[in-house]
Formats: sequence, C-alpha cells, structure tokens
Amino acid sequence: MLTSYIVDTLDDSNVSDGLVSLREAITAANTNASFVDAAAGSADPNDIDTIAFAPSLAGQVISLGEM
Repeated sequence: MLTSYIVDTLDDSNVSDGLVSLREAITAANTNASFVDAAAGSADPNDIDTIAFAPSLAGQVISLGEM
C-alpha cells in the first residue's frame, strides 16, 4: 500500500516535533523506512508514495539546506 505524506511545516528539520518536513517525507519515501515524524514508505515497487503539502503552506517557500 502506498504511503501519502502531508508536509505541514516550512522548517527543514530532522527533529521529532509532530510535524512532517519535506526532508523527512522525501527520506522516508526513498528509504522505505520511518524517518523522524514520517512513516515508512511502501516497499512494494508497484506503489508510488506521494508527497503533498498542507493548505496552510500555500504560497510559501520551503528552502532545503545541506544536512
């Protein structure tokens, strides 16, 4: 079963704060393992994990730095 992530913070963080950052969602989807606040992605090669953004982030910019 595919995993759907909802990014709900602008922060580029790897801290357990109850919010899913874009970095956390990408890492979990790519590794098929949970990462901080993001659930494990699907390991089924026929499933395509999806990443969406909370409506509260509309019109805002998420900047990813190096980690």
